[in-house]
Amino acid sequence: MQLKLTFSANKPIYIPKNHHAMIQGFLYHLLKSVPEYANFLHETGYGNGPHRFKLFVYSDFMGDYFVENNHLVFYNNISLEIRSPVSDFCKVLMISILNSNQFELDHQPISLTECTLSYKNVSSDKITIRMVSPLTLSTTVYENDRKKTRFIRPGDKDFSSAFLHNTMSKYCAAYGDTSPQSVIITPLSVTKEDKYVTKFNNRIYINAWYGCYQLEASAELLSFLYDTGIGSRNSQGFGMFELI
Repeated sequence: MQLKLTFSANKPIYIPKNHHAMIQGFLYHLLKSVPEYANFLHETGYGNGPHRFKLFVYSDFMGDYFVENNHLVFYNNISLEIRSPVSDFCKVLMISILNSNQFELDHQPISLTECTLSYKNVSSDKITIRMVSPLTLSTTVYENDRKKTRFIRPGDKDFSSAFLHNTMSKYCAAYGDTSPQSVIITPLSVTKEDKYVTKFNNRIYINAWYGCYQLEASAELLSFLYDTGIGSRNSQGFGMFELI
């Protein structure tokens, strides 16, 4: 399922460049209208063992804007897209939105002007995609007995295997299905300008990439990835794509 929200304000809306955590907080605040589900999602998530996932993804903010003092300044209107393969998540979020009469982004009052809920089923086993929010994958390495996160660039020798492992871990978390499946990602157009570095929650720098890719898998698995996002940190606003 995918949910698209459009908000308006009486004056320009100022959004920090590093705003992924702000959007995540905005969504969790909405989910708090059903405390049991919000707590489950925040504290536990889906899956068993060490691999647990929130199973939702959201876009970058969309709309016309200019940049001023490390802020994106939107002209009155701002949109956000949220997707999830979990119907409970979408229903809770939709009910929360429709029952709310006021919203804020970074202490700025905004009004909901449009809310649409739709479904997308991929019918092909090979698709070409463009990243709506950047793709990130990482692995843990040890240097001088210290744990360190290494971000994997598209085209690196372990990019495909890391992508497969991440995809199947999410699929298992959602459906409990551990059957091996094939999924192939091929970078088609990823330039140095597509690299994106942001600081999440003022704590960790994340390297991610926009660009265009080809995905090959079953139509069912591709539909799942459309809803949950590709790569890691989907619930932090990474990995949403559109078909081209």
